[in-house]
Amino acid sequence: MKIATVGRGNIGGGLADRWERAGHEVTRLGKDGGDVSDADVVLIAVPGNATADALEKVQGIEGKTVIDATNLFGIEPPPGFASNAEFIKSKTNGPTVKSFNLNFARPRWGGSYGEMEDFARAVDDQRWPRLHALRGYVDEDRANLLHQDKHLDEALAASDRACAQGDAADFLTTRARIKMARGDSAGAIADLDRADAILPGDVLAVLPLRAWARARTGDWVLAGTDLLTVLRVDPTNSDAREIFDTVVRGLVYQGWVIFKGGARDRALRIYDLAANLAPTDADVLQRREWVVIGKEGGDPLQAIANTEAAVKASPDDFRAVQQLDYLLSRQREFQRVLLLWDDYLSRHPDDGPAHMERASTLHLLGRDGDARAEAAKACDLGVSEGCVRARVLSVQR
Repeated sequence: MKIATVGRGNIGGGLADRWERAGHEVTRLGKDGGDVSDADVVLIAVPGNATADALEKVQGIEGKTVIDATNLFGIEPPPGFASNAEFIKSKTNGPTVKSFNLNFARPRWGGSYGEMEDFARAVDDQRWPRLHALRGYVDEDRANLLHQDKHLDEALAASDRACAQGDAADFLTTRARIKMARGDSAGAIADLDRADAILPGDVLAVLPLRAWARARTGDWVLAGTDLLTVLRVDPTNSDAREIFDTVVRGLVYQGWVIFKGGARDRALRIYDLAANLAPTDADVLQRREWVVIGKEGGDPLQAIANTEAAVKASPDDFRAVQQLDYLLSRQREFQRVLLLWDDYLSRHPDDGPAHMERASTLHLLGRDGDARAEAAKACDLGVSEGCVRARVLSVQR
């Protein structure tokens, strides 16, 4: 399906990434607008008070099916309309549906703590056992406020009481934040591992915080893995972006130390992770090239001959083919490299990293249209580096 997204924030950008990975063709529009004539569906995901301005800059939306993901918290809809959805429908004269409006909403207690506790105690635990955790939200609310006021000992005690009401991802995440503030990164990780088991893959709270905690302990690979999971779904996540450079630099350092220690394959896995996080980072790409070439970095012709022999002996060894690619590319033998990947992919058509390497070769040959399609294929197969490269090549068209 062809989908156009208007807005590049948490909802617009996050859904665009998911839809692309699901195989849909997505056109991303920002504040400058654009043409959606080819789209089957249009998502409007801009601030509620910016809807009218956004629609003015979008062409080809007449008659389109539109998903309205805007919110009107504390502001009025456009004059003469009961909602943004009604306003959008008046502009498009097509089907309009409202969705994704509560994705980032979270209920919070109101009133005094006494009223909160009375309400929680009044719940019939026998009839509604899952509501037993309501009592924990009283102490979680206390813990958050105490944390904000930097009363960390009292905040931890309150969050301990909340967690004693039962395993709830909210309580564990709150306690992990307090433990982080107290310098207990290992304790925070233990809580976040439990939270992840309860609410797997929570990219809004659990995984960004666990990436922070893992980075603090110097576990760059696990920190990078959590960070990549978050950014694939929510590229603008503020917590993830705040530690992005630190984690990438940590991976670069750790990969180099491991390579120098003789563990080339492990170092390559670390640099592959770094490249998926930062596919345009020159330091990451250069060091990965050095590690791929490894001990064959001496006489270039002899290195090529040695590696060709290795590929001939093991034609399905991705690392051997990749090494020959990099050696040949240094000699600008791009056509030979392309034939190399054509042969490999004829037997391994679902190898995402191989499609990524082929995309790079096509780009070096000046075939950017083919390179874009190949990078998109790598993206579809789960290679984040391919998603970024496909977008860059689309912009350069």
